Amino acid sequence: MPIDSSALDTLPTLPGLPELVSVPTLDEVNSAIKSIRNKKSLGDDDIPGEVYEYGGPHLASYLHFFFNLYWTSRMIPKRWKHANIISIYKKGDRFICDNSRGISLLDVARKILARIMLRRLLILLIERTLPESQCAFRPERSNLGMIFVANPTRKKKGAIKRD
Repeated sequence: MPIDSSALDTLPTLPGLPELVSVPTLDEVNSAIKSIRNKKSLGDDDIPGEVYEYGGPHLASYLHFFFNLYWTSRMIPKRWKHANIISIYKKGDRFICDNSRGISLLDVARKILARIMLRRLLILLIERTLPESQCAFRPERSNLGMIFVANPTRKKKGAIKRD
């Protein structure tokens, strides 16, 4: 059965989100470099995360330049479109696929760009989607804080019902 794509033409066009479209800043690149964990498996380029960490401002500015080039041209290196996926055994019978999980070995530069995009998406998700009452998945908040807020409210409601 052929797919009718005419319904797509009736969908409203949403405004672009400048938070996602703007080119990465040097501060974002530096922050993403700092968040990369060292001593992890290498991608195809065999460049460890320590090179980026200790590369200093010169390496960060080169990376920033290339990220902006990729961003504005909307083209990324061909090899970044593929990942080496390896299977990691968890537990149980090794011959059952459910007892392992796959991980993608990515180049560190690609991980840095992915971190920048992930941070931007998380900020938008938190600001525009999650209700204020949602504390999990928010930076510097926890469910424990909600328990302290909800507990006195629950006690007050209980006191009213008893009277």
